[in-house]
Amino acid sequence: PTSGLTLYSNKSAPNAFKAEIVLCELEFPHRTVFIDFGKNEQKSPEYLTINPNARVPTLVDHDADDFAVWESGSIVQYLCEKKGMPCSLWSSDPKEKAQIVSWLYFEATAQANMFGQALHFLHFHETRIPSAVKRYLSELRRMYGVVEMVLAERREQLLLECESIGDESEVLKCRSAVEQSPVWLVGDRTTVADLSFVPWNEVSSKVGINLAEEFPEVALWHQTMLKRPMVQKALTGK
Repeated sequence: PTSGLTLYSNKSAPNAFKAEIVLCELEFPHRTVFIDFGKNEQKSPEYLTINPNARVPTLVDHDADDFAVWESGSIVQYLCEKKGMPCSLWSSDPKEKAQIVSWLYFEATAQANMFGQALHFLHFHETRIPSAVKRYLSELRRMYGVVEMVLAERREQLLLECESIGDESEVLKCRSAVEQSPVWLVGDRTTVADLSFVPWNEVSSKVGINLAEEFPEVALWHQTMLKRPMVQKALTGK
């Protein structure tokens, strides 16, 4: 291609779907090429020239002299910067942008990394190592505990703000609306800070984590994002 964007992905790679979600949400024209791990295509000399780490995802921007970006968090940030403002998934405010980026780093290290290790030791390692399984599942639950705490605190703050309305009937309406609505990691809207968690959330049951029972705020947050048309398009191709 001489224009547009190409995403190199794999159908079993949640990190790649993180980039796909943002591409769809920001409505970037792009094509997705699925790398065949069975044929070691990710280790071919051609692929290594754009991603020396031999992993997915990799994004190639044909409108910028075939500039290649690898690592999912970096791709997400690049796409938001390329889109420019206004962009509801991003921010022009330095403080808010720093918060979003902090969550992108947290997701990459505390969610994606720990899920990868947990899945390996649960399903693919040649021998069962209970201590390894326990460690990575513990880290995943710690990570979800952090997200649950932040979301719950944001909801509590909104409920407190309802109390300042004064009129009792309006307070009740406000509280009901807050209790039934999702809350977000940064500000009052969905950003890439939230969306970056979606693909790995989708495989939580494969490591025995029940979001609805263990982390109800996380479960509501996740289910709300799954209803977004562009998230569904990214995850299902439809």
